Amino acid sequence: MHIDGFVAIVAHTVVLGGGPSAPVSGDKANLVAAAYYAAEAALRLMKAGAKSKAVPEAVAKVAAAFGVTPVVSMQAQELAQWSLETPKTVPMRVNAKDPDLPRFKEVEFEKGQAWAVDVAMSTGEGKPKDRDTRTTVWKKNAEVKFQVKGANARKLMADVAKRFPTLPFTLRAFEDERAAKAGVLEPKDHGVLSAFPVQYEPADRLVAHFKFTALLLEGGTLKITGGELPAWVTPSKELPEDVKALLATQPYVKRAKGGGGAAAAAAAAAGAMQVE
Repeated sequence: MHIDGFVAIVAHTVVLGGGPSAPVSGDKANLVAAAYYAAEAALRLMKAGAKSKAVPEAVAKVAAAFGVTPVVSMQAQELAQWSLETPKTVPMRVNAKDPDLPRFKEVEFEKGQAWAVDVAMSTGEGKPKDRDTRTTVWKKNAEVKFQVKGANARKLMADVAKRFPTLPFTLRAFEDERAAKAGVLEPKDHGVLSAFPVQYEPADRLVAHFKFTALLLEGGTLKITGGELPAWVTPSKELPEDVKALLATQPYVKRAKGGGGAAAAAAAAAGAMQVE
């Protein structure tokens, strides 16, 4: 879903069968809690005027405390109108000695920005691999120019140009999904379309994932998607004291009633995202 081209993104992990009468504990609880707390720590560190270096450092500290590993491909990504990609990213796991990890580039957060914050933790090495699973989520590469020839490919690309010129799409969105599945092959081979791959950790490892959208506003950093960690997820590990102190802070404070309260906050959010 988007508003005037600005997308709000969310993802979260649930434990099937868990609930108030069936608390989740042990490795699963530690994993889920680590991913959630790391994402919440990142939220509080991503404030206007701050530098990004502290974000992966906090994620690494939470992971170490819970005995899990940050997944290498996760990052915070600044969002723009009609685009999920901008030059500004913050990797959630960095290590200059590991060739599989992204290099660290300092970013300064600015008021008025919108960010998608993406954190995943693994009980394994945190380096998932692609398999031969066929994905159904794609995006158009606007910089690649190629005239496809097949009938299914031509029909698909015509629909993509009208309905999904910049944002990702799923093949389920097309009237004839079977033809769409056949039609993606030619533009994929020529780089016109790129897939969002399905990745895997080893079968005996677990992964937990939390993703949300945040706005950097006058009153702080406002999380506009996502939920809370259920009370019935009971980890056995403890957060470091400095991370506890960080999580005890409020990332966003509404303006005083005289300044417009919630309405002013909503207006600020709309202004920050340039919603018309």
